[in-house]
Amino acid sequence: MTTTTTSKIEKNLDRPKRIPMAQARQVLNVEDVPNNLVARWVLDTKNRCQVFESAGYEYITDKGLAVGDKKVDGSRAAGSVVCKVGNSTGEMLYLMAVDRKYYEEDQATKQVKIDSIEEELYAQTSKEGHYGNLDLDHKSR
Repeated sequence: MTTTTTSKIEKNLDRPKRIPMAQARQVLNVEDVPNNLVARWVLDTKNRCQVFESAGYEYITDKGLAVGDKKVDGSRAAGSVVCKVGNSTGEMLYLMAVDRKYYEEDQATKQVKIDSIEEELYAQTSKEGHYGNLDLDHKSR
């Protein structure tokens, strides 16, 4: 009769990797969101979720979606809306997504406003009523 001894290391090969207590956990990371969507967490305060719905965002349901590091609260029903407690007052964070086309349109609109503000900042101070000198160093200019 032959007995084989299995080392402690060999026994632990199939265990998930240990996450040290001092290491930050990525509890809001979301994997497997389709490429045609842009997802974000929305804190449900002051009707923010309704505002996002009006802008074309939809709630993401938990259909095999990997949210954060290994979940403790993994007992949700499949197909339910993905949400987490968002703050100490108990308000919830909901995972919502919008079509990438709409997201990029929104970003372009925001960039136009930013460009306008930056243009004013970089304008010469020699205009009527202005005095002094303003030197700004901007990486993209």
